Amino acid sequence: MKCLKNESKGNSAKMELFICPHCFEVFTLKQQTTLIGLIKACQEIVEMLEVTTDPEAFKPQKIGAGGDESVGLDLMAEAIFVQRLQRFGQISSEESGIIGEGEAQIVLDPIDGSDNLLTRFPYYGASI
Repeated sequence: MKCLKNESKGNSAKMELFICPHCFEVFTLKQQTTLIGLIKACQEIVEMLEVTTDPEAFKPQKIGAGGDESVGLDLMAEAIFVQRLQRFGQISSEESGIIGEGEAQIVLDPIDGSDNLLTRFPYYGASI
């Protein structure tokens, strides 16, 4: 962690910056908090996918905002992302469209490759 003076505003306020030890990318505290929210959401979704046995989770529930069928797993994953990320900005999700408000826009496909997941083909993920 490194603190730098905020010279651009002509005052001596400090702004916390965090440096990734792997790629040396520099993140503000808000960016780091957003990344932590993303990581926690992904961890929750992995756990949810491992334990879900409800047959309804694997069935189409509705036509999503992107025009594809949304299965229960898509909607469950979306709910986890919304819970973790909504405070950071507006979410534009393939399943439900625009969620919330905010300056920042988070574009989300909660389970990208739903058909692969449903057929147990191991190539799917979240697109954020």
